[in-house]
Amino acid sequence: MSRKEHIMRSWIPVAAALPILLAGCSSSAPDAAHVSSAAPSHAATQLAAAPRASNASLAHFRSSAFGFRLDYPKGMLEQRSFTGGYISNDAWKAYASPDSKGTPVVALILPGSDDVSRAALRIGASRDPQSVNDCLKAPSTARGASGTRSIHGARFTYFEAGDAAMNHYMHTHSYRLVHDGACIAIDLMVTGTNPQVYDPPRKPPFTQDDAFARLQQALRGFHFTL
Repeated sequence: MSRKEHIMRSWIPVAAALPILLAGCSSSAPDAAHVSSAAPSHAATQLAAAPRASNASLAHFRSSAFGFRLDYPKGMLEQRSFTGGYISNDAWKAYASPDSKGTPVVALILPGSDDVSRAALRIGASRDPQSVNDCLKAPSTARGASGTRSIHGARFTYFEAGDAAMNHYMHTHSYRLVHDGACIAIDLMVTGTNPQVYDPPRKPPFTQDDAFARLQQALRGFHFTL
């Protein structure tokens, strides 16, 4: 066998395998590109990023009137009315004007809440034309982060707000959306008193950061049914 024939015979297996190797490379590239292009922004998916609790550890609330369901951690106290305080009130949404019309739907109170610090997830709704028209407007007390946030595909207007007076405070992370003709108002609310005014000073049951993190965990169970 000549040296040329030996080289040609050695090349045949490599040439036959080359399309297979190239096919393997080309098939992985679109997958990588697809994952990259499909990756949503952090702001829009913050609520979907953390793992959900198992069904066995969840309680359930459903509103047929406003078409939503909330699967939340057991241990939170469910109330059908809102409790007011020194700064907060029992209106259907946080910072509602005195003439604003709406319905408190459900409040979930964080375990450990007391008169030093109280945390709650509130959901209110309204079909009043003026309330629907003003649904996405942030209050004058809005400060900090704002924009849009998605909860299971529903894109809400988001803002943070706060108020303080006479050693009392209220901070909220709020979500607003018009759905099926109604303004849906979700408020993650932490209220309390300066613990140093007590004698002796008292210790809050949780920090504000911890309270908001746990309320956000509960909010991950919200989704529309209509």
